[in-house]
Amino acid sequence: MSFIRSLKVIFTYFSVLITIVILIGAYRDYQDFSPADFGESGNEQNQDLFATGTGIVQRGRVMDHQLDCSKGMIYIELYQFRIPFRKVSSTGIDMEKPREACRARGFAPTF
Repeated sequence: MSFIRSLKVIFTYFSVLITIVILIGAYRDYQDFSPADFGESGNEQNQDLFATGTGIVQRGRVMDHQLDCSKGMIYIELYQFRIPFRKVSSTGIDMEKPREACRARGFAPTF
């Protein structure tokens, strides 16, 4: 009986430790995230954004931030799991100009 209880305690501590590691990595990625920067020329200055088959992705240590240029959906990829986060807001479209970034990479955005 005590062996099973000690396994439960070890598993609980291990689960808490893994959760803390994931949250720290996600927080560090969030702190490093910088949106696309358009200079005076209108060309994108942020070079760490890459084009994929469906849109634009910014790679992070733990999480990747993806924009699907056809749907306007933002995805978060965490350890190879792609999680739909939300649609691009109208404020985000006005300020960050994702349509122009998609067009610059050869996509035809419909959002």
